[in-house]
Amino acid sequence: MTTIPNELKITINTSIPGFQKITYKPSMSIPDISKDDNVVMFNPLIKLKESTIEKIPENMRIKEFFNKGLFDSLINFHGSQPKKTLDVATKEGIVDNNIKVTLNTILPENSVIYINKKPYVIADVQWTKGDWKIDTKKKKEEYDSSKITDPYLYSAVVKDEIISGEKELGSLSENILYGPNYDGPKDNVILNKTSSLDKGLGLGLATGITKPVASNSSLQDQQILNPPSNQQVQQSTSTPIPIAIANLQKQHTLSIENNSHTSNISQPQPNVETKGIINPTPQITKQPTLTITNNSSKFEDLTNEVNEPIPETILTSNITSTKNIRAYFKNPKYYNFINLLFKNFTPSEQRMITSVYLNTTSINVKLYSNNISESAYTETINGLSIVNNTGEGDCFFIAIADAINYHNYKNQNNKKNRITNGIYGNGNNLFTKNYLRSIVTDYFLNLKDIDHYLEVAEINADQLNDLFKKHIKTIEKTMSENGQTGDIGEDVYINIVNDLYLSSDNFLITKTDKIPVIIDNYYKPYTVVSKSQISKYMNSSYYWANEVAFKAVCEKLNLNVIPIEYQNGQMRIPFMNLMDDCANWNRYVFLLYKNSHYELITFTNIYKKISKQPSISNKLIKDKISIFNKNSNIIPPFYIIFLIFASYYINLDDDSKNKIVLLSQIFNTINISFNNIYKNLNDPLYKNYLTEFIKYFPNSKNKFTTNALQTAGEYPPYYNRGYYNNPYYYNNRGYTPYVENRMIKSEHKSGGPNICYYITIDMELQPGKSLTPGQMSNLKCTRKWNSVRKAYSELTGQKYIIKPVYNQEPINSNNRNINNDKYKTSKRRPNNFNRTRNRKG
Repeated sequence: MTTIPNELKITINTSIPGFQKITYKPSMSIPDISKDDNVVMFNPLIKLKESTIEKIPENMRIKEFFNKGLFDSLINFHGSQPKKTLDVATKEGIVDNNIKVTLNTILPENSVIYINKKPYVIADVQWTKGDWKIDTKKKKEEYDSSKITDPYLYSAVVKDEIISGEKELGSLSENILYGPNYDGPKDNVILNKTSSLDKGLGLGLATGITKPVASNSSLQDQQILNPPSNQQVQQSTSTPIPIAIANLQKQHTLSIENNSHTSNISQPQPNVETKGIINPTPQITKQPTLTITNNSSKFEDLTNEVNEPIPETILTSNITSTKNIRAYFKNPKYYNFINLLFKNFTPSEQRMITSVYLNTTSINVKLYSNNISESAYTETINGLSIVNNTGEGDCFFIAIADAINYHNYKNQNNKKNRITNGIYGNGNNLFTKNYLRSIVTDYFLNLKDIDHYLEVAEINADQLNDLFKKHIKTIEKTMSENGQTGDIGEDVYINIVNDLYLSSDNFLITKTDKIPVIIDNYYKPYTVVSKSQISKYMNSSYYWANEVAFKAVCEKLNLNVIPIEYQNGQMRIPFMNLMDDCANWNRYVFLLYKNSHYELITFTNIYKKISKQPSISNKLIKDKISIFNKNSNIIPPFYIIFLIFASYYINLDDDSKNKIVLLSQIFNTINISFNNIYKNLNDPLYKNYLTEFIKYFPNSKNKFTTNALQTAGEYPPYYNRGYYNNPYYYNNRGYTPYVENRMIKSEHKSGGPNICYYITIDMELQPGKSLTPGQMSNLKCTRKWNSVRKAYSELTGQKYIIKPVYNQEPINSNNRNINNDKYKTSKRRPNNFNRTRNRKG
């Protein structure tokens, strides 16, 4: 299938000295736009109309080209059926038309653009029709290899971003790679060949590392790989030093004890992760039949003593997600949150936290320090990794299977510490996504309130159908006003069905995959699953997990699943079981929930093996953790504990806080420290701390009195509900309740195509925010003259160059009568928050 470019990159030639050739960014039009809205969205298959765009509210008109949800709404608002191929769309002039409409909307004449934080009025924009090209989004020169210390990471990034883009270019026919009037350099398209990046940059695997056989729990539903009988799991020759976290209110001495969790840690390996089960000679073993009935919550007892070694599950790191999440925790403000809390701990409490860093990192941390070691703090963040999985409706179940299988592999000599269920978790009987689905299904079918779930589903289905009908009616009305006849087309119909479905609580609800034949069902694409079909529904990839799956895994496997949600640059714990809400849970696992997709989070501790000989340096042993034991001395990193506190614990009432059974002493210590800060808001440092804290964790704002806290500016809401009459509502997806959202990972959310359109424009600019009548009159002549000069340059084959103008000074800077001045941000107060930053750590 041909990849369709979905972005437009714009190079601007200007007359501003020092900025004569710049790359356009959305923040140049809307200074306070979200950092996530950093590209110009583009669709070459559906023809845009300025008359339709003018019907969009003015405050959304520009932003809709920068926000994926709003742009999808814009496309659907046109009500047109996309062209079948990019070739057809290019020949019919849709690409040229859409580029022109995009420029006229986001960079209209007499609007303001900000360059180097200074305002300029756009007096004229020149672009030649047909002057465009398709190329990879990322370029080799965009990567600063001097800032990448991990060669394998550099390799993976380049291959994911650039090489895949080259392959996508190779799938396009040559006549649509360049516009008819493009006269710039043309790149060689690489198709089915080794990339020049591989050859020129030496991006092969590290020395001594071979590519493992790809196979994992997400693929093992009928086949379980069996290692040869003589293959033994290697163990380290010595036991690394675990951490003993003593009771924070009683004793504060560091104890060292053996722990089964680290007893099987192998020697440090290069940081290369590849998904699958490594098996030199895989065999297929027939699985015993699993008996599950709707009348019993017990599985047939198939437990047997299995002596075969548990094969290793190799976890593949999601490079992009890992990089983003690490960057969030590495923000200096986040460190300052934790460090100021640390400063308010008692000396003995500080030593306990410091001892954790000393014993889980390679840094020789000072025990008696009033600051958290920044080096150790950063190293613990570098130990975080997001594990990639294929998704396809199974992301939750794959993530849990990977976590359990890796945990069991590490604990195969300690059966009590393994997670088992029947034969699963023993020998080569790995947990699979299908088996986990069967556990969840069996749990749900034995609930007493299934009828209640079905009643709720009926209500949700009715609401979905009503919303769908209103949206379709809006599009039909728009088409009629534009003189268009006929139906909206099946592609647009199904896109709306899917988008609404994915933004709502859809548990036990199915949707149509084509336009209904029966006319009465045209506005009713959603139906409730019948009681007899629930088992089939939940055992299929149609069911993407909700709170039922969380409860089932907790009840059946004693595993508490803690989601960490990352959305719009903010992170939080939407819900979790810190108490004993489900019986007998004794282990917990963290999953990242980003863009409606689950991925496993792992953490790596580094233990020092002290050498007995002074001439020999200490060995560092890495221990990757996928699942934590509730009562173990090995705990999550402090930045994760603080995240739980700031986004979840702090919102609990006192009675609930007293019922905490997980890390209760640590949370209590943090809570006391935080309250000390809150009680001293007269101190400017503490006051600014709380201001920044609420910006990071907006859901905690209602915990603080407004008269005690004077904040600078408004806080952005964590989510923003629309209303049914707004045709943009269904695609303008803000936060929806975690357990209500259908779990999908669509193409655009995972990065989408790696190719896009490139254009270059010439722009006449005037300093300031508005033009005088005299300037506007003179500019009419200037625009005509610019057009003539550009046309002459193209005719003679010469490059059109805008000469720099050095005598320009901003004028009318206080005039607010300008198109996009509504996006101007208010002046912020000086930020003294970083006063706590101490780099000596």
